[in-house]
Amino acid sequence: MNRRLRLITLATAILLVTGASSAIAQPKVGTQAPNFTLASPYGYNLTLSELLSEGKPVILVFFAHYCPHCQAEITQLSGEWAYCPNSDKATVLLVGVSGDEEADRALFEEHRVDGWEFAEATQQVALDYRLLYVPTIVVVGPDGQVKFAKVGETQPNQLCELVGRYYVEPSSGVGLPAWVLALAAPAAVGGALAFLKLRSTGSKKGRKAKRSKQK
Repeated sequence: MNRRLRLITLATAILLVTGASSAIAQPKVGTQAPNFTLASPYGYNLTLSELLSEGKPVILVFFAHYCPHCQAEITQLSGEWAYCPNSDKATVLLVGVSGDEEADRALFEEHRVDGWEFAEATQQVALDYRLLYVPTIVVVGPDGQVKFAKVGETQPNQLCELVGRYYVEPSSGVGLPAWVLALAAPAAVGGALAFLKLRSTGSKKGRKAKRSKQK
């Protein structure tokens, strides 16, 4: 277990003993969430910016397998997620910080919901997010900004209600790729101009023909 994660372990123990729930999660709401790439034990990488590119907010749950408050938070979230009407409007990523990936993964597997992701934190992620206490829950909006941050357990259905505010509906482009729409716009303008030009030319010819008849 590296030094940073040992500090997290020690701080977590202090939190549980003292009840210091007033600790402030980092980064702060309204700031840009630090991007990261974590290796999933399932054989692929998880990059925050790529997850956000789907237009869904990302719920980051930083936890440690030995933490009873983490266990309670994950149990509550997994139990209510199946009944959450906004469950398909968010990506849930559980990030282990104990330094024991196997044990953190076992807790994730016990409570996992279809579509949830898991990865173990790196030292850099722990530093970037200033993790001192677990659980720490951070909701990142599609714009990359922190919308919600909390140390300790959330209220029942709090996250379900929250993510519905920040989900971005896919733009309706009748199923066409963006590059097609980008080309179609100037083509439409060009077609309209050509039509007006032809109409103007036709009107001029008509006026000339009318004058010829009058002569």
